Amino acid sequence: MEQFDIIFCRNVMMYLIPDAVRAVVARLTRALAPAGFLFLSHAETLRGLSRDFHLRHTHDTFYYQKREGVERSLNRLRRAPKPLLPIASLDISW
Repeated sequence: MEQFDIIFCRNVMMYLIPDAVRAVVARLTRALAPAGFLFLSHAETLRGLSRDFHLRHTHDTFYYQKREGVERSLNRLRRAPKPLLPIASLDISW
């Protein structure tokens, strides 16, 4: 199955019955790449439907990020080697 980095599903789930909403959320979760983003409308939420996402808020917008892959990315950053020189001392002039 092809996976997507971002999925926009706005003003769809609000018209479905609860069982159909759960099925749609499960399918969107499978279709989304690890650490991918899901955008819903302001009237829709995953609360009580899925624990597979982190709720995010930036630029006056709420959206969801798939948990799978986020922890892996954070662990990779924590294990990354420290720079040999402080960033401020690096000469980046061309």
